[in-house]
Amino acid sequence: RDDKTALGGLTVRGLKDLEMSKLKIDSGVMVTDVEDGSPADERGLQPGDIIEQVGQTPVKDEETFTRLMNAQKRAGRPAVLFVSRNGNGQYVTFRLDK
Repeated sequence: RDDKTALGGLTVRGLKDLEMSKLKIDSGVMVTDVEDGSPADERGLQPGDIIEQVGQTPVKDEETFTRLMNAQKRAGRPAVLFVSRNGNGQYVTFRLDK
């Protein structure tokens, strides 16, 4: 089974090389679940979305995503994610609960 993590209501999994090649991206994790009523849900994130960056840092795998999100949470800063859906990318910002 894939390692999963839930932060800000997000559960993600790493992308396989073939998936990244097909999506024409170098890094990222896929959203597999969004908790109802969570900050991520309120900002419109959906299963299948690809998180390519947290801040300006590329997300290579679930561990990187977790580390970057925890750093934002500890610093009391909102998470700024670069999210792509169907080939269209946008920045999404939301607060992380302490």
